[in-house]
Amino acid sequence: MTPIDFARNNLSGDDFINLFLTSLSLWHRVQGDKVLYFQIDSAICSNSSYKLTDFLHYDFIGAPWNSGGCCNGGFSIRSRTKTLQMLQSDKVQFYLNQINEDGWYSINLPRFNATVAPVAVARTFAVETVYHPHPFAVHNPYIETIGKANMARLCNECPETRTVSSHCQ
Repeated sequence: MTPIDFARNNLSGDDFINLFLTSLSLWHRVQGDKVLYFQIDSAICSNSSYKLTDFLHYDFIGAPWNSGGCCNGGFSIRSRTKTLQMLQSDKVQFYLNQINEDGWYSINLPRFNATVAPVAVARTFAVETVYHPHPFAVHNPYIETIGKANMARLCNECPETRTVSSHCQ
């Protein structure tokens, strides 16, 4: 783990996360190439047949969006090398309030020959707004999009969901 001290400067939660994850200073301090980023509303499923190593060949992977595409950044794996290439480039620039950092990563990383996980694989990596019966992890699963029956199944198949969701009985 790399402890990071990053000034909040009265930013909202989303604005802070967006600036934090697009900060060159962060990515220069991080050690190693593959970074598992997780927010406190995430949990790894102990019953999953998937392992972290199953996903390390992607430069960016997170839960897929119910609107289509990949990847939500709240529980994600990111390549430090590809992220630094992108952030140091004159080709792309992150603008606060224009797009969230995870959408920006998904759009721009392929310009640097980075591999963003396809939706079919992202579904197995984490559940947020798209249900999968046996994911590797969960990140703030949305009962509104996955439905009550699927939420009940998820709570049963991944008991750790109970630690991040109030929708488990």
